[in-house]
Amino acid sequence: MWFDGPTPGDGVERAFVDRVRELAPDGMGDRVSADDTGLFPYGCLVIVDVPGVPANEVPVYTHQLQVLFAPGLLGGYWGCSHLWDGFDPADLEALYVTGDVTPQEAAEAAVRWMAHQLHRPLVVQEWDNRLSGTKTRRWVLADTGRLVAGKRRVPQRRPVPSRVVSLWPTGAEARLGEGLCARWVEPAWVFHLVTSCRPRTSSVEAGVRGFKGAVSRPCWCSPGACSGSDPRS
Repeated sequence: MWFDGPTPGDGVERAFVDRVRELAPDGMGDRVSADDTGLFPYGCLVIVDVPGVPANEVPVYTHQLQVLFAPGLLGGYWGCSHLWDGFDPADLEALYVTGDVTPQEAAEAAVRWMAHQLHRPLVVQEWDNRLSGTKTRRWVLADTGRLVAGKRRVPQRRPVPSRVVSLWPTGAEARLGEGLCARWVEPAWVFHLVTSCRPRTSSVEAGVRGFKGAVSRPCWCSPGACSGSDPRS
């Protein structure tokens, strides 16, 4: 079962979870399986383990997507094993919706946000330590350069990594030293999978900070012809 766990007894939260479970297979089934998802009675918290990012405490690796729903609030961010302890509503990459939102609207916004995060280009930067035979690794979202996991500082004497491995999209080439997947330098088209090309009018969509960049970016498609695919591939 998707997002397996104790179903909330509250009718509003239960309606949110039911809709999330309904949308998840089509929304994110190409990136994760039901076994990668969970539901916790921490309010109403759904989580997704991001493929390729290991769990770690020292230093802390943000290896999960965590979304919390409560009446009047929907929030989501990249979190760690400590549930819901690092959410920052000012983070422009976070999901943050307040106000009068129905459970169904909240569930749809949550799945859109999680699907978008899972489809962002994710790379591993690696530095070889020739003396010790070990490797230094950093997991980075290549569209914005956001560090997901690993050491915050790169080796000062060798700022250019030995290699950059693309975890998503799989099989894509990556540029050494830049941490950018060659085919995914411009992430704007990804928003076509989760939003309309037309300007938003919905207060729910306008409050989703994680989708904010789609408003100002040019559309790859002609008006009314958004195909949801990358026209450059």
